[in-house]
Amino acid sequence: MLVTSIVAPPRCLLENYSMAETDDAPPIYRALIALKPDELKLGPWAERAGLARNYFNGLRDHGNPRHEALDALLKVIGRSQTDLDRLMQPVGSEVTLIAGAAMQDMRRTFYGEGDLPPLQLMGTAVGGEYGDLDEDIELTELHLGDVLGYLSRPTSLSADAKAYALTIVGDSMVPRFRPGERVGVSPRAPVAIGDDVIVQLRGPEDDGERIKMVLIKELVRRTANYVELRQYNPDMTFRVEAKRVASLHAVRANFF
Repeated sequence: MLVTSIVAPPRCLLENYSMAETDDAPPIYRALIALKPDELKLGPWAERAGLARNYFNGLRDHGNPRHEALDALLKVIGRSQTDLDRLMQPVGSEVTLIAGAAMQDMRRTFYGEGDLPPLQLMGTAVGGEYGDLDEDIELTELHLGDVLGYLSRPTSLSADAKAYALTIVGDSMVPRFRPGERVGVSPRAPVAIGDDVIVQLRGPEDDGERIKMVLIKELVRRTANYVELRQYNPDMTFRVEAKRVASLHAVRANFF
């Protein structure tokens, strides 16, 4: 069963790691180990993904990979984020599984009978630039409530009834995100340094209107006074005053 491969992966997948070490590892680490081809060693896998040879040592300790690193690792073995999501859900619900409940029971806990509900695809448009015009910091208009369609909900967003999807319309985050790519967003997920985020901004006319200006960037730092963000094209980091931030949502899925 799929669950067994996560909770207690076969020894052949662990290379020189003991069973106990892998059982105690972060869920993302265990899921990657379960996907890894038997013949592929961890060091060469990391190197082929353009990462340090000892990359998995750090992942084993902190379990918080950057999205681009995760994408590169999956590409090497010809697997997708969807494959990883299928393994991550059982990992996140081990208590329920140990108690003998089926995976569908977890879905019913959040959504009632039936399959996971689809994600609403919200409207987006190019929103101009943030700050000084010569900084080339790209803004996006997020049309909250303007539902353009529906996408299948990935298991990584199964626990967030308020999750939504949007379409990337600019090129400021290439190669991480490309124009036309769709992403799934979780308002409830905790946000960590290095995460891709949707920063909803307060404006002079912010009174709960359904159109908001947002920044789609990487989170570099977060303090009581500001959030520091990075965009890739052109590559720069910049700060947004905390009072300008209405909310900070985590990007948790890609729909290619």
